Amino acid sequence: MRKGKLSPRGDGPFKVLEKINDNAYKIDLPSEYNVHNVFNVSDVSSCVVVSYYPWAERLKNNATVECNDNGAEFLEVQDSIIPSPSDYGPLVSPVSKIKQECVEKTFDFSASKLSALQALVESEAIQYPTRNEVVNALVYKCAANAASSANPHQLVQYMNIRESTSPPLPPTSIGNILTVFSTPIHKGDLGLAKIVADIRKSKNNCSTTRNNEHNEWVSEILNAYSTGKGTFHQRDCDVYISTSLCKYPFQELDFGWGKPSRARLGGHSISKYFALMNTHDGGIHVSVHLTEKEMSIFENDKHLLQFATPDQQQ
Repeated sequence: MRKGKLSPRGDGPFKVLEKINDNAYKIDLPSEYNVHNVFNVSDVSSCVVVSYYPWAERLKNNATVECNDNGAEFLEVQDSIIPSPSDYGPLVSPVSKIKQECVEKTFDFSASKLSALQALVESEAIQYPTRNEVVNALVYKCAANAASSANPHQLVQYMNIRESTSPPLPPTSIGNILTVFSTPIHKGDLGLAKIVADIRKSKNNCSTTRNNEHNEWVSEILNAYSTGKGTFHQRDCDVYISTSLCKYPFQELDFGWGKPSRARLGGHSISKYFALMNTHDGGIHVSVHLTEKEMSIFENDKHLLQFATPDQQQ
């Protein structure tokens, strides 16, 4: 927003409270400005973006967004946009997540340790456990054991559904074309084989679901939007969220100055969250987010340290 001639040339951003008409908007100004808070479009700077809408379309069903540009209204201001105001909700500004008190630490599972972990699980009657299955199971088990409460708990994992759509989409398709699948709610300490079996069964069930008609992730978002609470906050248990990026070739990226010696995700402020990435030597690098108290227990878990090494570069 632009001020008077003798004032600084701009200020903000400020929230749009109300659309008066096509040329005038009511702005949420601090009281110390002592000016009327209805402004002409010409007085709204192109750099002001006060909110973000995830959809400019209509929800067609429980899993589909119809791209017809009839969704949220937008005001074009020079080379930027200001969306119409909306009520409070988790998707008003989804680019900024609710911050939680947590710390991040990373752990490396070498190729040899992964093989040993897979052999351990396979010895308990689980056929051909995958690297992702055993790492997710161990990290989830140790994180749940480190929890400060005795609440029941559940593991939720993201799943890429490009290949399962009809017709299948190419892996380079842009967008969050995904869903989630959840293990049953667990209580107490569980064996690794039991957790791996639950992960596998839940994933298989998700793979056979018509995710273009019923998508658990979309249902979770819509539920959060209607209640004004965050995703997974409606479940009667502690939810641990995991995402695997092991199929993404981060280690092969080359922007002209060589491939990276290592790669990692940016920081997150969400507790009970972990992410998996490949390493150069065929291992898996895991980023774990827990409260400080829980992390102090987790990082000293003897079962975890039997297979994982704390990252010395963090």
